Amino acid sequence: MTFLKKRKLPILVFLGIIICLAASYFAYRHIHANTFYGKTIINGVDVSSQTVKQAQSALEAETTNGVFTILKGNEKVLTLHLSDDAETKLDAEDELKSIKKKQDTQNVFTLLFKKKVYGLESVSYNHKKIAKLLAGQSWVKDQSNPTRDAYVTYDQEKKAVTIVKEYYGTNYNPQDLTTKIIEAMRAGKTSINLTDKKYYVQPTIKSNNQELVKKKDALGNAVGATITLSSQGKQAVVDAPVYFNWMKYENGEVSLYKKRVKKYVESLKKTFNTYGKPISFTLPNGKTIKASGGTYGAIVNVDKEVKALSKDILEKKVVTRAINAKHYGNDTLGKTFILVSLANQRVTAYKNGKKILTSSVVTGNTSLGRGTTAGAYYIFYKSAPAVLRGFENGKQTYESHVDFWMPFHNGQGLHNAPWRGAFGGTIYRYNGSHGCVNMTYSAAQTIYKNFNVGTPVIVI
Repeated sequence: MTFLKKRKLPILVFLGIIICLAASYFAYRHIHANTFYGKTIINGVDVSSQTVKQAQSALEAETTNGVFTILKGNEKVLTLHLSDDAETKLDAEDELKSIKKKQDTQNVFTLLFKKKVYGLESVSYNHKKIAKLLAGQSWVKDQSNPTRDAYVTYDQEKKAVTIVKEYYGTNYNPQDLTTKIIEAMRAGKTSINLTDKKYYVQPTIKSNNQELVKKKDALGNAVGATITLSSQGKQAVVDAPVYFNWMKYENGEVSLYKKRVKKYVESLKKTFNTYGKPISFTLPNGKTIKASGGTYGAIVNVDKEVKALSKDILEKKVVTRAINAKHYGNDTLGKTFILVSLANQRVTAYKNGKKILTSSVVTGNTSLGRGTTAGAYYIFYKSAPAVLRGFENGKQTYESHVDFWMPFHNGQGLHNAPWRGAFGGTIYRYNGSHGCVNMTYSAAQTIYKNFNVGTPVIVI
């Protein structure tokens, strides 16, 4: 009997403890039938043993009448008055009832011993007003050290497509910062400190982003073209540093931004549109010749060049070619051309970079205002023989038969002058032509036979 009594004693003690706990639990439940249980924190406010209405009042006073402080280190940079600046409103009776109902279903351990923390969704804040207030702060306006996403670029030193890592700056986005402030308010906090990096603008694309890596690899494989465009002795090199930013990676494919290509080609007009403009070129001996504008030159065909350049880039061509342009005269200046010097009364003809003729001439009569017009021109057409006629006031004033005729500007041209016995010197000043360049038979014949229609004629 004694042994049985000894075995029953622990059991009875245990049952007694259980009964006491149960009694305490039900008593605790009964006491808090209409109030929140102990250690209940809602939006940072202790509402233990308060009814729903009491909790609503306490929360309303704390939530809508308080202040929220924004710190930067130890410095207070902004104080938000919840009622005015944030226009905080609380209508939480239903939500509080829901929290109370949820507590009634919780286990004894949670109700008796555990801290119970809740956040209210029924608190509203004027996001737009807070964001506007933040946007006006000098520390928000300061964009001197902005955050930057990782991006793909062409590294000229490495001659390769690379990824530039993301950069964590110290700038703020008013909208994002407002969201984080409201989150802190909902959690019952009364301040935040901006030294926490999470409040800065965060990069959205990082260097390990898989799509970014794919883009880098695709563009790296697409780069390789070098196109040298030329016209009338001028050149433009289109290589990776120039065209990389025209490249677009989308849905696994590389293409070009047409507007960017067109913008670049448009910029080439400054270099290659020479029609009617003063020109400068180099003689085979290295001397630079400058001439005023005339009828010789070129005008870039933008649409045609955009298509050709885009094709060359995507096909990774390494090529030197003429730019697509409408040429007025052959693109042979500096190699095959005719140069007339008014001061020296001399014509010099170059073919394929070699001087094949130099001869004295007689140009237009300057004393009668018939001087040959300086400028850059080209041979319009050729005729052998030809009859040249001059008119004034509708009446023919002269008729000249020549063996070789090569006009280049407004009735002015190159031709032989069988009526002349001398050339060169100062003859043009008192006995010059009506504007043409008079030459010996031999000189005119040489030019006629060796130079085609379109050959540049430069008069200086």
